Amino acid sequence: MQLEKKAVDVKKYTVDIVGLKNKKHFFDFRVDNSLFENFGNDTLQDVSLKVLLTLDKSETMITATVEVDGTVELVCDRSLKEFEYPLNLKESVYYKFGEHYEELSEDVVTIPFNQADIDFSQLIYDTIVLAIPPKVIHPDLQDDEEGSFTFSTSTEEENNIEAEQEEIDPRWEKLKNLKFNKN
Repeated sequence: MQLEKKAVDVKKYTVDIVGLKNKKHFFDFRVDNSLFENFGNDTLQDVSLKVLLTLDKSETMITATVEVDGTVELVCDRSLKEFEYPLNLKESVYYKFGEHYEELSEDVVTIPFNQADIDFSQLIYDTIVLAIPPKVIHPDLQDDEEGSFTFSTSTEEENNIEAEQEEIDPRWEKLKNLKFNKN
């Protein structure tokens, strides 16, 4: 399902395929925050990505390979610290010529023979967004074992006092040693 996009951004990532000869073609794009704002995604900040789009056109199909390189700024889910997250991705989609437009699978799309151009903004957006982990952890905290991280506002002194209070009262300790007669 494609969201409605601003006309300015659609042209930026659209390639005219009618005039392309049957060979490899290369296109460079710069991706910034505007692509993500266009899709209503404001979670990524300070996006600085270079995208190389390679189209390998033949009589029956076009193989589109998107290579993304750069960084995005993310916010850690644990510490709320901002950090740069490096991206180095490669994704391919196959556009087969047919009678009408149809998405056959995640990476195979049928397009009409008479289609003049292809908008690659959705492909670029999806490639980048799917590379962002669902749980964003700052690199400084990645060494912590899963589930071993505990957030506490108390100081070490307060923790020691709590530990002392948890010690068992010696009177109760003696009662534990009593044995009851079972008659």
